[in-house]
Amino acid sequence: MELAEPVVLGVEGPPGVPSTLPAAPEAADGAAVDVVRSFLRALGRCHTYSPRNLHAWFGFAWGLPIPVVSTYVHLAARGEPFALRAALAYVAGSSFSWWMLCHPLLFFVVFGAIGTVARDRAVRIAALVAELRTLAQVDGLTGLRNHRAFHEELRSGAQGGDPIGLVMIDVDHFKAFNDRHGHPRGDALLRALAQRLVHVVRGYDQVYRYGGEEFAVILPRAEPELVRVLAERLCNGVATAPLRLEPGVELPVTVSVGAACRRPGEPLGDWISRTDALLYAAKRAGRNRVMMAGDEGDPDRAK
Repeated sequence: MELAEPVVLGVEGPPGVPSTLPAAPEAADGAAVDVVRSFLRALGRCHTYSPRNLHAWFGFAWGLPIPVVSTYVHLAARGEPFALRAALAYVAGSSFSWWMLCHPLLFFVVFGAIGTVARDRAVRIAALVAELRTLAQVDGLTGLRNHRAFHEELRSGAQGGDPIGLVMIDVDHFKAFNDRHGHPRGDALLRALAQRLVHVVRGYDQVYRYGGEEFAVILPRAEPELVRVLAERLCNGVATAPLRLEPGVELPVTVSVGAACRRPGEPLGDWISRTDALLYAAKRAGRNRVMMAGDEGDPDRAK
């Protein structure tokens, strides 16, 4: 019975570009070379020989039995008892025994270098994890913190007993703007709007891109009266001056705003939903305005 030829899986690419994946041994060789280079550099690092480097002391302890066992084997081969005087005489008269005595120090250096490499790798990994965590919380278009960061901060900020306000902002007629000016201009509008909102809020308020053309602002230590003032400032700060989308291009934009303070014991999800409902109530009321709890048009007021 004839065996079928093995199938080689590849990735299709443009003409002239090989479609096969890089061979695994090549990647392994590159990693091995990188490890050797890191080890050689570590030999010249102070941390390798530091008393605080536990890897070095582990190596010293690991190498310590070698001269002891070597001396014992030599004396046993000569039929001599393993006594201190005989061991010292062997060490003093044999160059090989001196090489054996160097093993604890050799292991100290080798394991110390390994410890330095391991520490450097751990530092780099921690830095990469911190960078990835930051990137996971930043919106790639506007540079604002994103939906995930918004919920984490909201959970954290709502744990205290201080009053806290939430503002939800949505660009008016954004779909029509995209249809008329194109999506690249729509992206430019969102970037310019993000910068405007950051400029308008207080220094310790946080602006987030909630999703699409919707933004959110968390207002710590804000009573309802202050939340209204800040929400009106955000709404007017966008409407009073056109947004500069690119050199020579400035277009007027308005936003609708819903704002609410968290009620005692109110679940975060209910608070967000209530604020979002106020935002859409502002849109139904004519857009380019702020809607807060108790205002004419508040969905809860009609209940």
